[in-house]
Amino acid sequence: MSKNIIFTLLCFAFTIFGAKAQEYTDSLSQIATISDENQTATQVVSATDMNQTAAATQQVVIRYGKIHYNDILVNMPEYKAAKEQMAILRKKYEDEANYNESSFKRLFAEFLQGQKDFPQNIMLKRQRDLQDAMEKGIAFRQEADSLLRQAEIDFQKPIRARLDNAIYLVGAQRGYECIFNIDSNSVPFVHPMITEDATPFVLAKLKELKP
Repeated sequence: MSKNIIFTLLCFAFTIFGAKAQEYTDSLSQIATISDENQTATQVVSATDMNQTAAATQQVVIRYGKIHYNDILVNMPEYKAAKEQMAILRKKYEDEANYNESSFKRLFAEFLQGQKDFPQNIMLKRQRDLQDAMEKGIAFRQEADSLLRQAEIDFQKPIRARLDNAIYLVGAQRGYECIFNIDSNSVPFVHPMITEDATPFVLAKLKELKP
């Protein structure tokens, strides 16, 4: 075979195998690119999942407590005892007020009965007595109401202080940012995922604290 033919065959072979080699190289490059893209996508998905998991974890962290303050207060044993003392004191004032009113009614009935026969000086004295009795009755009612309001404040003051202390300790121990008093719909909405009913914890703390 002549040298020209051999040379031509070799060139043809190199051309064919060179093209195949290039195709193989290109295929490997594409596979590597796809693998890198898949790995990047996997990393993005993993990062997204981690962020979603972290977000979900943050959502379930309890940050706030809620209570019905008045419901807890009125069911405390010492509050019930204070109410009984208030009832006794209120009855005493009511009995005294009723006595004053009865005295006024008696004086007024006597005045009506004898006004035709009383001399002028007696008539004037009876009128002054009626006026004094009426004013004393009104003044006593007003004073009694004021004293009763103050007495109720004084009775409740140490009870409320004990309850407030229990609420403070529960808030600190459970790591609340705030404890809401939801009496009378004063806080219309608290997110249920980050809020819990703190009543059981407050009641338990009240048992630990001495009255």
